[in-house]
This record gives sequence, C-alpha cells and structure tokens, in this order.
Amino acid sequence: MTDETLTPPVADAEAVRKAELTAEGERLGLKFDKRFSVKRMEDMIAEKKGEAVAPPAAPAVTQPDEGPSLSQLAAELAALRRENEALKAQPQPAPVRSGPPPGTLTSLQMGASPAHDSDELAAAWRRATELGLSGAIPKGAGLEQVMKRITDHLAAKAQEQQILEEQARRREAMPQQKMVQVRILKKGDGKVGKGVHLPGIGNACYRWGEIVELPLDIAIAQEENGHVERTDVTVAA
Repeated sequence: MTDETLTPPVADAEAVRKAELTAEGERLGLKFDKRFSVKRMEDMIAEKKGEAVAPPAAPAVTQPDEGPSLSQLAAELAALRRENEALKAQPQPAPVRSGPPPGTLTSLQMGASPAHDSDELAAAWRRATELGLSGAIPKGAGLEQVMKRITDHLAAKAQEQQILEEQARRREAMPQQKMVQVRILKKGDGKVGKGVHLPGIGNACYRWGEIVELPLDIAIAQEENGHVERTDVTVAA
C-alpha cells in the first residue's frame, strides 16, 4: 500500500469524527461543506461557542527544486553532443574474422556471461542513473542509444528551465496579482498545472499534499473543482 492511500481504520475514524461534528454543528445552527476538514469543522464550532480559536500556523510554502541553472544544463548538453559527435567521427576498424571454427559452440552460446561494457558505456550508464533515466533505457542499449536518451533529457530540462524563467520575467512586467496559498488535495493530484508544457512530454503539475501559491482567480476556480483547499480562509459562522 502506498503512502497516498489511507488505511481503513484512519478513514473510519475521520468519518466518525466528522459525523459527530456535523451533528453538533446542526445543534448550533451551522452547516458544513462535505469537503471541510475535521480541523476546520472544530474551529467553526469553537468560534460559534465563543471559544478562542488559535490561528493555524501558516504552513511553509513548498519551494520547487530549482535544480541546475539553464547555463549549467546548456554546458552539459553541449559537452555531451561534442562527445557524441567525436565518437561518431572515429574511424571504424575493418571487420576481422576471429573466433573458433564454424560449428564450435562459443562461451555465450553455452550460457556464459557476455564481456563487460566498455569504459565509455559504463560511464554513460552511470550518468543516466544519476539523472533517474536507467528505467527508461532498454537493457543492453549501446553507447549511442544511452547518450541520445541523456541528451534528450537534458534538452527537455533546459527547455523547461527557459520557460520558467520567461514566465518569471513576464510576471514581473505585469501588474501584480493577489497570490493566495493553497494545499493540493487528493482529487487535484496531477491536475493543477504549473503553467509549463513540454512538447512530447506534457504539462508539469503539482502533486497531492504540496502547498503552493496561486493567483486568486485560479485558486477560487480550482477550489470549486475540489482540486485545492485555500489555507488563508477562515469561514465565519
């Protein structure tokens, strides 16, 4: 079971608590939205009773991992392309017939392990693993195939970084919009976009549980869809 799935006892306990709070709220003349959290319902009841409600501490905004800068990505991409072109330009030796006479079983045919990859291929695989690409490259891929996958990945990251920097420049030039803090709900997992689209890859989206800032109009629309919950709003009785 993944971390994103509530265990049945926890879910049942939350449902029982919400039922208790709903009944108590009805006695006090309160109506709750089914999307309200237990904490929100408790605060509304306490406020209705005249009890002091401690304001919730503002959760820290999740800062996106900036990763390497655009210049670093561009430099690494250029170095990989130069290395790839140099490998292609190397003269290929003429094929030389070697090995046992025809009809003799080789060690590979008898089930022995093949020879180790070259140093260059091993280095390329290490870099692919560092970038989290090892699962996206077929086992047994050659040097050129591994390096092409790395190059494509770095090019996509550089493009994403360039788009984000351009968006930041446009936001600075535009009149300032009111930004509000929201929490991504389970229903909004992977459905609230960051405003970045990469051709051939898709839209970059926020994940369940992230706390981010959105323009007010977008936050209101996403809250109505049940994708986010604003953390800056206290519902009056």
